[in-house]
Amino acid sequence: MEMPKTGKLPVWLLDVDNVINVPPPYSYDSGNNVKKRLKVHPEWVKTVIHDFQIMYAPAVVDFINDVSRKGLVTIKWTTSWGQYAVSEFAPGVGLDTFAVSEDKGSKFIWPHENWWKYIAAKHAAWEGPFVWTDDDIDKKAKLAVLQEGSQYGHEGLVITPARSRGLEQPHLDQIMDFLLKQAENQA
Repeated sequence: MEMPKTGKLPVWLLDVDNVINVPPPYSYDSGNNVKKRLKVHPEWVKTVIHDFQIMYAPAVVDFINDVSRKGLVTIKWTTSWGQYAVSEFAPGVGLDTFAVSEDKGSKFIWPHENWWKYIAAKHAAWEGPFVWTDDDIDKKAKLAVLQEGSQYGHEGLVITPARSRGLEQPHLDQIMDFLLKQAENQA
């Protein structure tokens, strides 16, 4: 089934912690996790932003900036960092400026219908194609938001990265494939 042309860029709802930033204790786990982490992102960078230890992969930051600058997606911070994602986190790791999702709801994840991030994803799904990346998305929320978008003829991509690794290259490949498909659909 071919999806209808929406005339809108996809929206990427982007979380910070455990998606871009893999903060302690996850990033400092001992044993096999350290080997896995370095295999996934061999060039991690550590920094401190307002007394918070931040660990991120520049390749992920570069990817996010690249797809935004190429006009493939509109990125919206959907994170408990709120406006600090714009004023502190983004400049601290080299990300461009993106708007902040302002949807209201519960800060609690369950039930997902009341969770503010799910409400933001549902609104994005109503409006056009979307990507949602967050480490707290459970299977019910994922299926519900994808179904919500489908009812309006909009495709979605929902990715729940492992908290100990954040976004990895296979996730970035999925996102790029999705965004290129959406651009092709709009042509």
